[in-house]
Parts: sequence; C-alpha cells; structure tokens
Amino acid sequence: MLSACSAQLHGTCLGFEALAVIVSGDGRALTKFDSYDNASPLVLTEDGRNDSTFFGAFPPEVLRGLQEQPLAMENHGKGARIDLLIYYPPFMAGKDG
Repeated sequence: MLSACSAQLHGTCLGFEALAVIVSGDGRALTKFDSYDNASPLVLTEDGRNDSTFFGAFPPEVLRGLQEQPLAMENHGKGARIDLLIYYPPFMAGKDG
C-alpha cells in the first residue's frame, strides 16, 4: 500500500518542466516562453536564500556572483506555468519568460 510522503526534488530547466508534465499528466503544465540567448542573474526566493541545502553549500562569494552577474544562460521556448508554483515552489528563478 502506498502512503503519502514528502520529498525534495531538484529539477533544473528541462528537468523542472519534465517534472511538471509528469505530475500534471499532460503538456498543459507548460506555457510558451520567448527567451532565447538571454543571460541573467539568478533570483533566489526567501526559501532559497535561507533553507536550501543546495545553495547553502556555495561559498558566499560564488552565491553573490550568481545573483549579481548575468551567469545563468536562459534558452527557453517553454516553461512551467506560474500558477503551478504554489504546488512546487522553486528556490530560485531566472529573469526570462
């Protein structure tokens, strides 16, 4: 018998999109983006800044650079719909979309 459990999953870009499609059961979890060849800094959420084991392991100067410099390459034709983020809150986002 299966029981409900809580687990953290990491999905970056296409991985996050794939998780959204798997959980929703169809492609309606994605929406059209127009963000090609766009470098941007990371935008950490409050949870990403305070509670993320992943980002917490970065040296402070590296984390600061990721947030201040356009180091994240955004190349998206589709992305997860914003209304799904209440179910799957991200720790960070880019400025694309």
